[in-house]
Amino acid sequence: MLHIDRNRLYHIKLYVKPSVIRTELQIPLRVQQYRFQNGRVTVGVDAPFGFSRGFIETVQLPYVQYGYRFGNDTNLDLVTYVRFVYGEYEVEIPRSGELIFNILTKKIPSYWITLPISYMDAMIKDALRRTYGFTDPNYGFKLYRVDEKDIAVADYSNILTTLVV
Repeated sequence: MLHIDRNRLYHIKLYVKPSVIRTELQIPLRVQQYRFQNGRVTVGVDAPFGFSRGFIETVQLPYVQYGYRFGNDTNLDLVTYVRFVYGEYEVEIPRSGELIFNILTKKIPSYWITLPISYMDAMIKDALRRTYGFTDPNYGFKLYRVDEKDIAVADYSNILTTLVV
């Protein structure tokens, strides 16, 4: 049986050479997350926009297999290679609603990575539930204005009581 350590986070940087190569991250595998106008416009490595070039940075969600797509939109026969650089960190869910508020309002310096998840696939929902205990369909912490600190801290503290800590 696969052992998932909820206190471990994998930070992945993917470098593609030459950097002209189009890159796309799929979370989970075969689920295209890049979307425009609620999915009415096709985007990704096989479209005119909705892709990265030469570099992707992400964090790995437990229980979710990621996929990568690559595209060459030039007429050149390129020799390519990919290099993965990753960090493995010991982490924990903050236990204070005020700490979460200070992180989200950037009062505490932190490193930010945005996961390109525009479609909440069932696998992602299940992974968040199994790993962290998220049961709310909104999965996570709502962003509040700085002047709504009291409301935010109360909301975050309430969410923390429902998580598997």
